[in-house]
Amino acid sequence: MNSLNSFVDIRGGTYMFLTFFILLLVSLAFFFLLRNRLDGLNKVKDSESKNTHTNLTKKISILRWVWIISLIGFLLTGANNFFNSHNNEAIKSSHFHGMGYSTDGQRLIMAEHHGLMVYTSGRWSDGLGDNNDYMGFSTYDQGFYSSGHPPLDSNLKNPFGVIRSLDEGETIEPLAYYGQIDFHFLSVGYKSHTIYIYNPHSLEEMDEGLHYSTDEGKSWIRSEATGISGEIKSIAAHPEQSSIVVVGTVGGAYLSKDAGNSFERIIPDQQITGLSFSPQGILYAGTYSDGESSLMEINLSTIETKKLQIPVMIEDAVAFIAVNPMRDKEIALTTYNNQVYTSNDGGIAWSQIMEQ
Repeated sequence: MNSLNSFVDIRGGTYMFLTFFILLLVSLAFFFLLRNRLDGLNKVKDSESKNTHTNLTKKISILRWVWIISLIGFLLTGANNFFNSHNNEAIKSSHFHGMGYSTDGQRLIMAEHHGLMVYTSGRWSDGLGDNNDYMGFSTYDQGFYSSGHPPLDSNLKNPFGVIRSLDEGETIEPLAYYGQIDFHFLSVGYKSHTIYIYNPHSLEEMDEGLHYSTDEGKSWIRSEATGISGEIKSIAAHPEQSSIVVVGTVGGAYLSKDAGNSFERIIPDQQITGLSFSPQGILYAGTYSDGESSLMEINLSTIETKKLQIPVMIEDAVAFIAVNPMRDKEIALTTYNNQVYTSNDGGIAWSQIMEQ
């Protein structure tokens, strides 16, 4: 991974490194210059030379401490920059399976094949917990829900079914179908905590189709899901209203107001590449049509759709979208090629924070 912000993150440290380096060179130059003058005065015995000798000795003593402190600062900042650059290089992403902000809005959390990645204060780091292969990762106001698989050396059952974490992945709690089913398409209402999942294949444990739970996975209801054209590829549960859910297919986005029993198409004739509700209730949809990737913002009250300006994507598309729960103008998106961007002004301008 080459994060553009990796350079930005260490830039302040680089300035300090150069400052200490210049200060070290200047102090050493003056130190040896004054030492040479002092050596010349040692051969002269008059009183004026003695006074000059005393003053030079004091200045040399001060310069000695200056270059010693500069040397220490030079070494420490150099070591820090070296560590930071190698630390950023060590964080690799294989493929993202979801993203969302922490409940306090301070951290952007990415789920991928080998655990969680966290972006905060301009820096990437590994997330908490085991290197689980999270699928259907969905944040809510107390933590996140997900499915997926544990690492090979784990004692956890495989697959996860539906799990929950209240501490950003440090621990996980199995809720349903633990050791039975891996759900790739899962979404939870940010405040309602209603869980929607799509099971593409009929299994002994669960029928094929769209299902939802309003009691943290204890019981499940199968939705009729009429009115949808094409196989479901993404789900977005409304943050507050349990009966509202949106699904995406290769043919468009479909809205249901009756818990997934019937749907109407709200974005036609476009492949939906990603769907997400903001915690404030605005729907975001990544679309792809005629070789062009787009990000749409939809107000469900009016079905008013606004196309946001996004970075140019060549043979790529929006995969996941997240909105900060504390700052609704802060949006993050990731693409299928693992490019990650953030915007602080509602999608007008974007900054790239990861470049794969």
